[in-house]
Amino acid sequence: MKQTLLCCLFWPILSFADIKVVDVIPKSLSDETNNDSEPNLAVNPTNPRQIAASAFTPDPLGGDTAPIFVSIDGGKSWALNSILPSQMETGDITLRFGGSSNVLYAAILRQPIKDQHPEMVICRTSSFTDPKLMDELITRKGDLGVDQPYIAASTIAGKDRVFIGDNDLNDADGHTASIDRSLDSAAVPAPAGFSNPFRIETRSTIQQDGPQIRAAIASDGKTVYSIFYRWIGSTGSSLNVDVVVVRDSNGGAGQALFSDLKDPKDNLAGVRVATNRRLPWDGRLGGERLGGDVAIAVNPHDMNLVYIAWADETRGSYTLHLMRSKDGGATWSADLRTLKTAKNPGLAINDQGVVGFLYQQVVDNGAEQDWVTSFEQSANFDSSPKPIILSKFPVPDWSPHVPFIGDYLHLMAVGNDFHGIFSADNTPDKANFPSGVVFQRNADFGRKVLLGTDNSTIIDSSIDPYYFEIAGSPTH
Repeated sequence: MKQTLLCCLFWPILSFADIKVVDVIPKSLSDETNNDSEPNLAVNPTNPRQIAASAFTPDPLGGDTAPIFVSIDGGKSWALNSILPSQMETGDITLRFGGSSNVLYAAILRQPIKDQHPEMVICRTSSFTDPKLMDELITRKGDLGVDQPYIAASTIAGKDRVFIGDNDLNDADGHTASIDRSLDSAAVPAPAGFSNPFRIETRSTIQQDGPQIRAAIASDGKTVYSIFYRWIGSTGSSLNVDVVVVRDSNGGAGQALFSDLKDPKDNLAGVRVATNRRLPWDGRLGGERLGGDVAIAVNPHDMNLVYIAWADETRGSYTLHLMRSKDGGATWSADLRTLKTAKNPGLAINDQGVVGFLYQQVVDNGAEQDWVTSFEQSANFDSSPKPIILSKFPVPDWSPHVPFIGDYLHLMAVGNDFHGIFSADNTPDKANFPSGVVFQRNADFGRKVLLGTDNSTIIDSSIDPYYFEIAGSPTH
């Protein structure tokens, strides 16, 4: 036991923050070599020791349910719980707890996907560690399918409000950027307040918007933002896009939703933060596919202070942009951070007003290129903070299965603490984890090899999800 602990634990002495990084794969799955990419995370704000996570992870026993990862000790240890209504694994999946209800919500694409038209299922459970199947609240597919659901949730005045950004391809006018919402979803029977999606696109498109639609709920419960790509044209394998931010100031109630921000140039709902930008579609960066990245977060003490991150192709490089609005999305700053060869942004703002920024970037280290997962925090990003490196590993010289590390990750704040999840190579090498790491699965850091459940057989490296927590903040 003592030798196993030493080979699977690596903590450096840190002075800038209290950081915990944990490979989520349990010891019982030490034989697995899956591509566990596109991770997501939900931390219970009422009890942060309760955490749910997800990735493209199959149920090891097969069957008609798919797993999530669960932790009841603040992310120190994890187990699988197969409670999703999908065959063995899901397509896209995101998770979120209600603000104080202890209810866990999930938005998934059910497997198998038939005729390449994904079926979205919104479901819930009041006990995320219970083996009972999650309750299905609503299922939508239509003739053309629904893509990439991404969930936000909060408890306002004792009622859970859930907003799910998704790309509903069933709109004849190409207004596919959509929000599914419920204003009281915790206890009422299915469909629990969910009904038809609301189209947040108001302009013409080339048949659809981008699949990335993200929502953020302000703590006042009345202000909800969303960001998406409007597809306006194409040139070869690249798209021409606008980056659009919409706002609803009535908490998602009423009929004219997400129409409170008007663009001064055409007076239509949604401010075009960036216009006619070039966006590669299904290109490659470090073996991972490209097709757009967005994130959004609102300050918990100021509903008008909003940060966004989005990507385009700038001067031939795939580039992330970080921007800020101080007036509820009406006007936007110039770039606060501009990061070439970076993708998968995550944004969150803690109770101190500190902004957390998570991203993954291909970095040239001289001899080779690395995939580097970095976290930055700042009170305002008026200057560039020193990144905290959570993981780095060489870009593979082979053509990996895509999604490789995935199209997204997640960052959130509970109180003053930041919690996040990302996917990365699982070779047990201390140099790959400059902020330290804990492996649950069997690993030998001395020989830099993974070991099977017998703690002897060498297992091939693959992609694992990693939970991390950065406690408090040195930035005020």
